[in-house]
Amino acid sequence: MEKFKEILSNIKEKLLIMDRYDYFPLNKKLPTYEMINCAKLIGIYIGALIVFIAIFVLLGMGLPAWISWLFKVIGVVGGVYSLLGFCAVLYDITQNYQ
Repeated sequence: MEKFKEILSNIKEKLLIMDRYDYFPLNKKLPTYEMINCAKLIGIYIGALIVFIAIFVLLGMGLPAWISWLFKVIGVVGGVYSLLGFCAVLYDITQNYQ
């Protein structure tokens, strides 16, 4: 049990020192100081959101129960990540272009 608590405390410490660029590395790769990069990032995140919605709707229906459940979970997690990435880009835009 002590080893498990140690592992959880190590994970907690790593998560506390991470910033938004660690969670969204694409935002670090394409800096948002240029509007063309902002448009690219927004397009990528919206495209990913559309793909994950399609996975949720199309593959989450009509398949056996456990496969359907798996695609629904993938669709929801990916969709939330895409939305958060989109919000991170908008936050960067507001910080860069005040």
